[in-house]
Parts: sequence; C-alpha cells; structure tokens
Amino acid sequence: MNEIEGFRGIKWGEPPSKEMVLLKRTDYNAAVYELPNDNLNLDGAKLSHIGYMFFGNKDNEGLMKVELEFNGRNNYELLRDRYREKFGPANGGSEGSLCSHWLWWRQEVCIALWYLPKKGASRFSIAESSIEEKCVKARQERRRTRAVE
Repeated sequence: MNEIEGFRGIKWGEPPSKEMVLLKRTDYNAAVYELPNDNLNLDGAKLSHIGYMFFGNKDNEGLMKVELEFNGRNNYELLRDRYREKFGPANGGSEGSLCSHWLWWRQEVCIALWYLPKKGASRFSIAESSIEEKCVKARQERRRTRAVE
C-alpha cells in the first residue's frame, strides 16, 4: 500500500468507482462510500469496515480520506507497529488507559490511529492533506452559516 498516492489503487482526488455504494452525503460537500466485498484486512489486522470519503459536488468528487474501523488490541498493535516501522516515530500521540492515539504527518498525508481500550474499538484514517484542508474549511463555513440562520 502506498498511502502517499492513495489507498488500494484509488489515487487521492480521483472519483468513486462504479462499484462503490454511497452511504451518506454531508451538508459540507463530502460523501462517504463503501466497496461491497472489500478486503477487510490491512497488514494482518482484521477490519470491520472501510469508509471512503470523497470531497466535492456529485459530479466532481475526489478521494480525500479513508477510515478503517476494527476491534481488539491485537489489531491496534499490529497497525501501530507497522506504521512505526514504515514512517518512523509518530509526530504526536500517546498510550493511555482511556484512549491511545498516534499521528504521522507527512507533506502529502496525515495518518491517525486511535484505540479505546474499554470498548476495544479502534479507528485508523489516512487523509490527503490538501483535500482534507478544503473539507475542513467547508465544514467550518457550513457551521458558521448555520449559526447565523
């Protein structure tokens, strides 16, 4: 997997494939899709769901983020250790009894890993930096507009 260029053959900024199913559309110009029969395995970790987030209007969407959900400490440790090997020490994060989280920032992408020990639930996201920034700005603008309405 080459996270710098995209995820599983879909490059950052590319539109959703015809096989993808729309799960939801947000009011800040983003949409979440999934791939039926997606491979729910990443570097040996067993995943429960993969969501592909695209930014833009219906006719001009581009992949900006992938969110992977999984359960269990073993899966969390597999991914944490894998990304430490691949990208070196995390730019931020910590291990905790309530929440563990790690962030790796690169010029092109931000990779985040969270684990909630009491729930045994985890989330792993990979986001393309420039497109994610546009989405964050659109979400903030939508919140400001709602506050005025």
